[in-house]
Amino acid sequence: MIKIIQNSLPPSSKVWIYQSSRPFSQGETETIRERIKQFVAEWNSHKVGVIGDGELLYDRFIVLMADEQQVGVSGCSIDSSVHFIKTLGL
Repeated sequence: MIKIIQNSLPPSSKVWIYQSSRPFSQGETETIRERIKQFVAEWNSHKVGVIGDGELLYDRFIVLMADEQQVGVSGCSIDSSVHFIKTLGL
C-alpha cells in the first residue's frame, strides 16, 4: 500500500527520511506523531520559523520536510532535526 503525505508544501521542498531499526508499536506511533508535529511547529532557522511538515510512515520511517523558498534550512536547524530524531531513540 502506497501512502501519500498530504500537505501544502511545494514540490521543491527539502526532505529528510530517517529509518528506525525496528517498527514502532501502536502506542509509540501515536506519541511519535505528536512529537513530530510539536517539533515542526517549533522548528527554527536563524530564529525564523521553518515552514515544514513531518510524518511517520509504515511505523518505521520519519519524514521531515521544509519549504526552503520561505526560510533556508541550514547548519543549526538541520542539527536540531537530527537531535530531535536522536531523542526518539531510533
